[in-house]
Amino acid sequence: MRLTPSESTSLELTPLATYQCGSAHCPAVYAPAGHSDDLVVQGWIAGPHLAQSLPTGEQMVVLPRETLLEAVRKLLNEG
Repeated sequence: MRLTPSESTSLELTPLATYQCGSAHCPAVYAPAGHSDDLVVQGWIAGPHLAQSLPTGEQMVVLPRETLLEAVRKLLNEG
């Protein structure tokens, strides 16, 4: 079941991987409850030169490669 933008305001998120940046708000990858085909990614907002042709409602974010790889390892171990 695909996650829609309107659903994203009331979902429980399970952290899969979090980058330790010394703050409470660091890049992370989450699994939304009830939506096994989707992931939610938190990261630093990419500069406008990277996001020139994105459609309305989408945004590019930057996160450390290791954070994404850690999330992938966890997902592979679940299956």
